[in-house]
Amino acid sequence: MEKVQGKRQLQKIATREHIIETAMSVYIAQGFSVPTHTIAQKAGVAHGTIFVHFPTREALLFQALARFADDIGNKLHGLSASNHDIETLLKAHLEIIGENEAFYKHLIHELPNLSLEARHLFVSLNSIASHHFSIALQSGIENGILKQLSTHMTYNTWLGLIHYYLQNSEFFSPNGESVIARYKDDLLNSYIDLIKK
Repeated sequence: MEKVQGKRQLQKIATREHIIETAMSVYIAQGFSVPTHTIAQKAGVAHGTIFVHFPTREALLFQALARFADDIGNKLHGLSASNHDIETLLKAHLEIIGENEAFYKHLIHELPNLSLEARHLFVSLNSIASHHFSIALQSGIENGILKQLSTHMTYNTWLGLIHYYLQNSEFFSPNGESVIARYKDDLLNSYIDLIKK
């Protein structure tokens, strides 16, 4: 009997993971306001199965956002632990956003319409990035490489630059190619020029 329950539990976990992964791919393609029946159809599960694992559409979206935030946070933690160079950190930040560009773009576009819990998750994600940015910025200032600048203004300028390009991607990349891939060198080099001594 325990073997059957263990197998069912594993299957339940696998189904939950499959739903989250499918939801993420649907969110990338269609945005966050997609109905749950679309996610269920793409996942190949009954619509009610979604609600067995997630009581509301918002709960599923939150889990997808949490997965995204964890992935980005882990990548930034790993990088920051081994390197305090701001240029390396910013390049990696662009690469991480670029790898998840469609998802991130939907996130910043739809953020005002998301639940308070989801918006707090976005703030938490940026707090992680800002923390690592602060360490690299202070290291550069102490080493005489970077100007004496306030951390919050410097980080928010960086983030604002990225968000501006992503939110206006139809102007910067009218053929639908990745804005980050197309402009990453310009974004990075121009920003570094602004903060270097």
